[in-house]
Amino acid sequence: MVSIEQIFNLIESECGVDKERLTLNTDVFGELGIEGDDFSALIESYASSFSVNMDDYLWYFHSNDEGINVWSFLFKPPNKKVNRIAVTPKILLDFANSKRWGFEYPSHNKPKNRRDLTYSNLFWSVIVLGIYLLARYT
Repeated sequence: MVSIEQIFNLIESECGVDKERLTLNTDVFGELGIEGDDFSALIESYASSFSVNMDDYLWYFHSNDEGINVWSFLFKPPNKKVNRIAVTPKILLDFANSKRWGFEYPSHNKPKNRRDLTYSNLFWSVIVLGIYLLARYT
């Protein structure tokens, strides 16, 4: 049986958050500011540490992307198309003890592709290529 102390210790060790700030209902993303890659690393460590089946996990309901996405104003990233669902130590505890990520997500269109990232990557590639060509031929 997983204890709340183990969940608190994991959050503290993975995210550098003093466990004195944690309660059962602390919103890990909203209140602690754990987001993007840090949130992803926490969830991966959580799943591994407590052998939680994450097959039903949908990241975009719980956190946002890391970094700057220059095309998100035209193409909404997945996390901007749904209402965020908080992840709390209590939820992590319950799912750790059931060994399954157990959210029943609302009905929505699952993202098939990420046009926002495709165009963003293309944009940055053109910028880098342009800088390279300018440096090489000037």
